[in-house]
Amino acid sequence: FMITQQNIITLGLHASFLFLVGYSMGLLSRKENMDKVRIQNLNRELAERQIELEQEKDKLAHILMGIDAGLILFNTRKEIIWMNKVSERWFGPLESHLNKNCKSLFKDRTVCKKCPNETTLKQGTIETYEIEFTNGNLGTRFYRITSAPIFRENRHIEQVLELLQDVTEEKEMQLHLIQNSKLAAMGELASGVAHEINNPLSSINVCAQALVELLSENIQETETISEIIENLESIKNEIQRCKRITTGLLNMVPRMERRKMPLDINQILKNVRLLI
Repeated sequence: FMITQQNIITLGLHASFLFLVGYSMGLLSRKENMDKVRIQNLNRELAERQIELEQEKDKLAHILMGIDAGLILFNTRKEIIWMNKVSERWFGPLESHLNKNCKSLFKDRTVCKKCPNETTLKQGTIETYEIEFTNGNLGTRFYRITSAPIFRENRHIEQVLELLQDVTEEKEMQLHLIQNSKLAAMGELASGVAHEINNPLSSINVCAQALVELLSENIQETETISEIIENLESIKNEIQRCKRITTGLLNMVPRMERRKMPLDINQILKNVRLLI
C-alpha cells in the first residue's frame, strides 16, 4: 500500500473534519450546560420573586382586612367588585352587592345626592363626603366617604377605591361640644342676670331694714306699726329668696377671671351713701 500525497491530504482533511466536529460538539455541550445553568438561575430567581410577591400580597391583604374602616372597590360603571371584612360587617356579604352600584349599600337614595364616586370618575380627583344613614341594627350612623381614583399606565381611570369611616362618635362629640358651648353661653347670661338682680335687691333689703327701724322708733300706733313691719318683713323674705336663686345661678357658672378696669369713684360713693 503506497501512501501518496493525495492520501495524506485526504487523511489530513478527515482528521481536521473530525477535530472540528469534536470541537464543535464540545462547544455546543459547553453552551448547553451554560444555558441550563442560566435557566436554572432564572427559574430560581423567578421562584424567589413569586414567593416575595405572595408575601407582599398576604401582607397587603392583612392590612386591608385589619383596617378599622370600610374599603370598597368600584369599576368605571360604579359597580362593586370587592369589599373588605369591615364593609361586609356593616352592609352585608359581598355576594349580595357584587356588580351592583352603591344604592345596594344605602337603601335610602337620598344619601347619594352628592356622590363622591361619580365626581372622582369625571374629574379624577380625591373627593370626600359625609352622610347620615340608618343602618339596620346599628341604628343611625354617620359615615365619611373618601373616593380615590386608580389609574392605568395611560392615566385613564381603571377603578375607584372608596374609604368609609364611621364617624358617629366624632359627630356625637362635636354635638356634645356644641351643647357645652350653649350651656356656657347660658351660664354667662345667667351670671349677668344674677349680678344685675343682686345689686338692686341688696339696696332694697337695706332700705327695708332702715324703714323697719325708723317706723319702730317714730310711729306710736301699734296696729299700724305691726302692719307696716309685717309688710316690710315680707319684702325682706322675698328679697332673700331672690338672692338664693341668683346665688344658685352664679354657682353654676365657672369663676370668671378677675380683671382690673377704671371706675367712677364718685358714683360708687353715691351708691354706698344710699345704703348707709
